[in-house]
Amino acid sequence: MNRPIFARVPRCTYGVALFILLSACGARTDYLISGLDVERHGWDTLEVRLNFARRTALGRTSPIESGETTVTLFDGRYDTLFHGTGTIAVVPDAELSSLEPYIVEVCGSLRGQPVCDQRGLTASPKRVHLNPVIDFPLDKDYHQGRYNLEVVVERRQFEGEDWEVVEAGRDVRGHFLAYVAESGAKPVRVPFQKASGRFDLSKHDHFRDLIYDVKSALKDGRDAVVRFDVYAGTGQEVRLLASDQKRIHLKTDDERSAEVAYYVKAAVEEIANRMRISEHLVVFVDSWRFDSFRVRYTVHVDIHLGDRFFRNDRLEGTLEFSELGGDATFRLDEGHGRMRRLWRDRVDERTVTVGSLIPFIAEGTIPEEETHPDP
Repeated sequence: MNRPIFARVPRCTYGVALFILLSACGARTDYLISGLDVERHGWDTLEVRLNFARRTALGRTSPIESGETTVTLFDGRYDTLFHGTGTIAVVPDAELSSLEPYIVEVCGSLRGQPVCDQRGLTASPKRVHLNPVIDFPLDKDYHQGRYNLEVVVERRQFEGEDWEVVEAGRDVRGHFLAYVAESGAKPVRVPFQKASGRFDLSKHDHFRDLIYDVKSALKDGRDAVVRFDVYAGTGQEVRLLASDQKRIHLKTDDERSAEVAYYVKAAVEEIANRMRISEHLVVFVDSWRFDSFRVRYTVHVDIHLGDRFFRNDRLEGTLEFSELGGDATFRLDEGHGRMRRLWRDRVDERTVTVGSLIPFIAEGTIPEEETHPDP
């Protein structure tokens, strides 16, 4: 009869095994991030601190020092906004949209292995102001124009309620809606990516309706008022920020001749001041033309001391200025006698900038007031 065989194991053997097991478990140590502190010192600066700890199998934790810390900022597309070592990060807040989210990633090194943690933050609240200046039309077909939005971006002060300018003249994205006032036609939508540039209405939908409205008004003897509503923003969202309107009027030759005479007189007075001439000047307009594409006048003039018969004391030159008298310049083509000497001694430049002249207002008309509402 077979009987089971039992092996007697001394109790000390169990004690040794248990000791080895506990020793093995007790030797295991985990390294972990115990906390990430991010402190803002304004919208443009962050101070970060990444805390590490050691944890044993028995659950005991104790803080430890890590190696070098790196800080990286990412935008919503995970493009890098900042990367550097240390605890200070520079935030390009002015380049971010209003309340745009971004990620702060802080990394340290534990036993040669990188360990990272992240926090999400948002940029400062911002608002955009526009003062749109639109020149339209630049051609006889009423297709082309140019714009300058004069952009100013403000952000709310850090830990304050006031607003401060963070950037002027920055690019914005958005679109115009162009339409003839009091018309029921759909507006022409003109997108833009910069704060200034040119546009061509004929490249966009519904432009034929706008041109029809313009030409119909002019044919009926009325001025055509084209309104431009400007929708813009620094981020993905755009909203109506400002409006401008241009009154299209077909000027007669007599009206343009009156404009030329007015601006030539004003420009020559400025030239005489620079030449320090107090004597009487006589100005003759030899010819003029208006460039509807550039919206500028070009005028060839003779400027005489006294009577025109004294041809030895005169300047022959070319004046240029916009339809509203802006950006006026004078180019000396030829000088004679005393006028030539005065020009050489007191000006001594081939072309001089006269500046902006006071806009011409035809008799019996009232200048149109253009409004730019606050957002």
